[in-house]
Amino acid sequence: MSRNPDFDTLWALAHSSPQLHATSGTHRGGWSRVCRPQAGEILKYQLNYVRRDWRSLGRLVPTLLCEARALREVRKRGFTALPEVRALAGDRRKHPEGPRAILVMSELTDREPVDHLIARFRAGELPQRQWHTLARACGAIIRQLHDAGFAHCSLRAEHMLARPSETAEYGWDIALIDFEHCRRSPRIYSFWRDLRKLARDPACRDLTQSQKLRFYLGYTGEDQLTRRDRFWLRRLAHKLGKKRRRKKKIMVHTA
Repeated sequence: MSRNPDFDTLWALAHSSPQLHATSGTHRGGWSRVCRPQAGEILKYQLNYVRRDWRSLGRLVPTLLCEARALREVRKRGFTALPEVRALAGDRRKHPEGPRAILVMSELTDREPVDHLIARFRAGELPQRQWHTLARACGAIIRQLHDAGFAHCSLRAEHMLARPSETAEYGWDIALIDFEHCRRSPRIYSFWRDLRKLARDPACRDLTQSQKLRFYLGYTGEDQLTRRDRFWLRRLAHKLGKKRRRKKKIMVHTA
């Protein structure tokens, strides 16, 4: 009999289930994958896909351990627009290729990733009025996460799942996924970290300033920009431009 039957059973189930998404950590030779073993359930599993964690005194730990902890902490603070943790398993045996971990979560059904909706908007399949309400709904949900005291730290359009809702404030029910890098932080830090990350997302990069503005108005909950809003947006645009120029300069020197 296996010394770790629960983990081995889940690991075998993961490899036999349809794969949804895969990410490679080439800097450490690891990988992380997502599958759907059954309806209403998502299983994430990884090998040597790690990050340093201050709670573990700076040691390298599986990112799924950090994600499970973040999901539980964020939910305790009243933010519920996220998956529910159902099981977390780690292989206590030392694997030659690195640590292994499995996270089982509830599936957020009947939702579409926001990057797909943006593509539909560009193709003319999503009316502009619906885009305006969608962008404001996305901004509002990020503000709720920041008000709870957390930064997502890996915010991209594909990490926001949306579905139309007649009871939601802006007509869209938005949920967030992928909390592997989420951490506690003051709201001003969360603002800079998450909005810069989202603005650099390839799915959002080609949107016009007016289209991006809808997101910011949803974040602030206002109908128009104040003088203070304009100040922060100029600062944000300056930082984004500075980062692009630095990246371009590095590419020129390495060419």
